[in-house]
Amino acid sequence: QRCLLVDDVRDLIQLKHVICLQILSFVAVVCEEIVEDCITCSGLYFFEFISCSAFLLCLLILCVYCTDLYGSLGKEKVQKLNFWAVPVIGTLFLVASILFTATCSGSAIEHAACAFGYLASFAFAAEFVTEFYFRRKQSVAGRPQNPRNILSAKKSENRPLNKQRR
Repeated sequence: QRCLLVDDVRDLIQLKHVICLQILSFVAVVCEEIVEDCITCSGLYFFEFISCSAFLLCLLILCVYCTDLYGSLGKEKVQKLNFWAVPVIGTLFLVASILFTATCSGSAIEHAACAFGYLASFAFAAEFVTEFYFRRKQSVAGRPQNPRNILSAKKSENRPLNKQRR
């Protein structure tokens, strides 16, 4: 029910990004699984581990957004977890893609896996930038517009209204 009734624009954007991350991670996993032979397999194995981990973590994030777990954990905790997990996963995905690109033998399917790895990395970066933008916007909206006026208003509250001389 959560997927159909999104609370606000931020939730809808995050849901779309998570679905995009899920698809790109899945395609990267499928492409690297199709690779039949490799010259230097360490890059392929690392890419396989990272892309599969990213796929499963994106699936977990999607399950959190689409179930009642989102409400029970709390919106702030889920967003904070998403804010810190996404750049870590994206950076590891980028490193794995670079390593796989450097060690691949040059077959078309390896290039496709690398391309989807880079696309997924950039999608993770876009999700992080979007989340950073919303967090920044939320922190600016929560601050008073002119703190000096508030301080001077507080000081003037303590002064008597009329100074009467006798």
